[in-house]
Amino acid sequence: MLMALVKNYMKKLRYILQDRYLFKVLAIVVLIMCLIYTKSINKKSIYHNETSFIGIVYNLESDNSKNIFFLKSKENIIIYDYDSIAKNINLGDQILVEGTLNEPTNNTIPNLFNYKKYLENKEIYKIVIAKKIVKLKNNTSLIYYLRSKILKRITKINHASEYIRLFILGDKTKINDDIIKSYQTNGISHLFSISGMHISFFTFLIFKMLKKISYNNYYN
Repeated sequence: MLMALVKNYMKKLRYILQDRYLFKVLAIVVLIMCLIYTKSINKKSIYHNETSFIGIVYNLESDNSKNIFFLKSKENIIIYDYDSIAKNINLGDQILVEGTLNEPTNNTIPNLFNYKKYLENKEIYKIVIAKKIVKLKNNTSLIYYLRSKILKRITKINHASEYIRLFILGDKTKINDDIIKSYQTNGISHLFSISGMHISFFTFLIFKMLKKISYNNYYN
């Protein structure tokens, strides 16, 4: 009975996919999406002279000089904490930030890395130099909770934690720039981006979980 329903559904789906009208609609939708994602439709920041911001922390980074918080507010912004004024901030926490609003810097030498363009591709148009950071609410999102747990687990690994962080989460902040360039030179940088290997690994994990429910490989 189940197989008959599946075959009937697949037959109807085949006729639907052969409809030219459907392909015309899909072509228009894809064109609009391409215009948006290639920035043909220019966007501008909605922030101008604000000094106070409330939002959710969706990413955390740090280097020798500052802590960096990626904040999901009215629009995505980056918070630079040079004085380590933020305490016990985790992914998914809601925070209040007071500080100075700035434009990301352009490259001063032509044809070199343009930080401003890089951030615009991520739909980030403003940077805030923080003077005060206050946690308003703890994280309530399961996704942020799991990501935070993964990060904490990775940092406990004594060897190659930076590479595991890069491989699993795509976070390059802990890897030296010379090492990143060596990956590119040797043609292995694809190992640290979303690829067929990651999809296969993810599928393998799902299949292992399904096997605990049923040993019937056909239905799994």
